[in-house]
Amino acid sequence: MESGKKAETAENQKAVKNNEAETAELQKVVKNYVSSLNHDLRSPIAVMMGCAEAVLNEKLSREEIKFFLQAILDNGGKALKMIDNYLLLHKVESGKKIIKEEWAVISLADEIKKIFFGLRSDKKLLISVKNPENNSLDPVWLKKFVLINESLFLSLISNLLRNAIEATVEDGGEIKVAIYKEENNLCLSFSNKGIIPSEIQEKLFTKFSTSKKHGNGLGLYNAKLIAKAHDGDLVYQPVPDGTRFIVKIPLV
Repeated sequence: MESGKKAETAENQKAVKNNEAETAELQKVVKNYVSSLNHDLRSPIAVMMGCAEAVLNEKLSREEIKFFLQAILDNGGKALKMIDNYLLLHKVESGKKIIKEEWAVISLADEIKKIFFGLRSDKKLLISVKNPENNSLDPVWLKKFVLINESLFLSLISNLLRNAIEATVEDGGEIKVAIYKEENNLCLSFSNKGIIPSEIQEKLFTKFSTSKKHGNGLGLYNAKLIAKAHDGDLVYQPVPDGTRFIVKIPLV
């Protein structure tokens, strides 16, 4: 009887420790997501506060007031979209389905340009519709469609463009984006100069793993999660003197 009680006590202690470990991990996840959202929201909120202060304290023309109010409206929309994206990502991470709609492949080129110029980088953006491996061109398939969740997929593109910009340290560096077909998949290739060290390559898509001083380790993890939610994938590919990330999702 005594040995049975000891075994039961040991099992109970083990269960308590497991629960404590799960709770600690959950707290870590929540803390990191809250920290990330807090970091991301600071920018649009700071812009809104600055614009509101200018309208209240400065003698402005009607056109200037209209400009600042529009900036407040735009950045408020950005903040709401960020919150929506975090909720959507949680839904994806939980294995739930997301709503998707048809998008013409060729329209993605315009969206990439808008996102890039919205990041206000001094780098150059080069967009190609040729396969970067063999330089082949097949313009017919550009009229095809993909099924995407607009908000999440565009945030994936924004993430990869931002990473490429940050990794391209020299002024006037180039960010190359290729849109091409591989079998029945749409491929979006993001290339830049700058090599990722081998020790970091191994943990690129690991949650909370980051080499950035102020990074949260969620960027590439979330990007891959979004690609998977679109029945596709995000892969890293080293190239001579540079880095390439390729998003692959099926064509309709």
